[in-house]
Amino acid sequence: MDKLSRRKFIKLAGSFSIGLPAVLSVLESCSGIDTGFPVSSPERAPNSLKKPPIPTWCLWSVRREDLQDVYCAGFDGVRPAYGTSDNYWTAQEYASIAESIGFKKLIYDCGLKYFYITQWNNTQGHPDLQAIKAEIDNHFGEMSGFSELLCYPYIDEPDDFGKNAQYGVPGSNGEDPIIDFQVVDEFNDLVNYAQGVAAGLGSHLIIATTTPDIVHCCNPFTQNCSNIDVNCRNDWPSYYYNFSAQKLMSSLYDTANNMSQILPAISSNYPGKSISQIINFFDTIYGCRNACTVQQIKDQINVNAAYTSEHWFYQGDYISINHTVNGVNSLTQWQNLLQAIQSFGVPNRGPCI
Repeated sequence: MDKLSRRKFIKLAGSFSIGLPAVLSVLESCSGIDTGFPVSSPERAPNSLKKPPIPTWCLWSVRREDLQDVYCAGFDGVRPAYGTSDNYWTAQEYASIAESIGFKKLIYDCGLKYFYITQWNNTQGHPDLQAIKAEIDNHFGEMSGFSELLCYPYIDEPDDFGKNAQYGVPGSNGEDPIIDFQVVDEFNDLVNYAQGVAAGLGSHLIIATTTPDIVHCCNPFTQNCSNIDVNCRNDWPSYYYNFSAQKLMSSLYDTANNMSQILPAISSNYPGKSISQIINFFDTIYGCRNACTVQQIKDQINVNAAYTSEHWFYQGDYISINHTVNGVNSLTQWQNLLQAIQSFGVPNRGPCI
């Protein structure tokens, strides 16, 4: 298949991903279960009898020693803090602890980038895709075995994977943004496979993404970005990967006003996807990114609420560690976040013991 035909095929394949949201919408209507899909999705028919979904409050990158405090503060979902204490291999153990405390949702790294790069380095060439798919089967199966905890696999910003030797995967030795389409096709095959396995287990695949194919191909502040030129979007690997996932979580960390214009552009160019943003109230590199004050955090929540009933906040690693970056203090930011979400009626389950 030539490059143009392959691109058209991938784009067409992405259009068939709209069925799952429709099915889950029926599930929500009949059972009251919030699947995390967007409130304003065109897949949902208006239903005046349906109760508004209860917002789900989730914290990204939580250390084990902070899980109890985070739960007592009213959060329902977490993502492990991958580092010295937790990683891909300990996700099941972490999930068991989270479930025992009372959490209902967990996002875990599905390991695709790690396994692709490891296989590449071991074989000095393109990896054994079947071996990686076997890892997906095993890991997703392990993470689906909880009775009270829903676990969702995610990929962290694969936006340029296969472009200009990103992440150690050969792409191009030059400075031009040349894509290794064999890498893109192989990785996209894995992403599609992961989404299928997740769906078969009653879950869905999430991609955290900066959507360069959107923000670099159209200016949502000055242009109509409802249908961005595909020729530009084809220059970004994320264009292929994001079509395969069922849920996209923006990690742009822009202002609430800007996100109110960016999110519609993402939504219209990825129809049928659940769209939301990760709200960055503290960062160990920058201090915070456009969600610093209580009001800024509330503004971000309000923007997010037009698309989802599930709000994720970054970063949880330092909620109990006194750390200051660029004049922004981690403990102060944690209190700002708590004050912001409590204004939306989040129940405080404390005091923690």
